[in-house]
Amino acid sequence: MSKPGIKIKLDKQRNLRYPLKALLECEEYFNVPYTQFKPQEWKLKDIVFLLTVGLKEEDPEITEEKVIELIDEAESLEYIFNKIAEAWALAFVGKKGTELQST
Repeated sequence: MSKPGIKIKLDKQRNLRYPLKALLECEEYFNVPYTQFKPQEWKLKDIVFLLTVGLKEEDPEITEEKVIELIDEAESLEYIFNKIAEAWALAFVGKKGTELQST
């Protein structure tokens, strides 16, 4: 079963999600464990990276250049940031908002 994602309105309705492969890419990019990510310190380049990685599951050919265009056309940077945060949270909790239990 794949990780859940969230809908994000960009050039079209897209699915934003962070499966394990994306999370590993994020750890490598930020050079810290995911538990030490600090969203309050993210730069715009980081937002572009996070959105690109989160959209790759649905669109493997998407590039950072295309993502920059999508962000420019989006409702607002705040909208993008909030959607990234929402999708990020879904990578670690169940669909009902409860933490996943290990078995």
